[in-house]
Amino acid sequence: MAAQFKDTDFNGAYYLNIPVMYVQTESLNIVSDNDYDAAHPAGIPLNDLCNVFYLCVDDILANSYRFTLTAQQKENKWSAGYFEKSITEFNREKPTLVAFDFRIQPIFRPAVPGTHRFTVTYKNIDGKELSVTTEPLNLAGRAG
Repeated sequence: MAAQFKDTDFNGAYYLNIPVMYVQTESLNIVSDNDYDAAHPAGIPLNDLCNVFYLCVDDILANSYRFTLTAQQKENKWSAGYFEKSITEFNREKPTLVAFDFRIQPIFRPAVPGTHRFTVTYKNIDGKELSVTTEPLNLAGRAG
């Protein structure tokens, strides 16, 4: 990344203890094979109902390597570059991921208890698409 930005004097690499990539996101989507609620039947994206936690350095690079923490990062005691946003917002911003270890978490339980298999699909701006489907998960409903 330092070579890409012609910044070979930056000596911060010793902070990175994970495999690193630098690829801009095109989209991230999650669907269930079962109805989640009335507005999200099977196969309809659940992006507005789920958050994604990820590592991105877009803000750091845009601010000349200023590692200024956001309120969310301070509150959660996260390092600069870590964010949690709705998948809808994540897709709107199209962040450049540094690590491919994002985590997805539902904000709401499904309307009724049931078994769900979630399919997550990630696509980057180079056209690379990755998709994975979970094993069946039994989820408690909002009423249950």
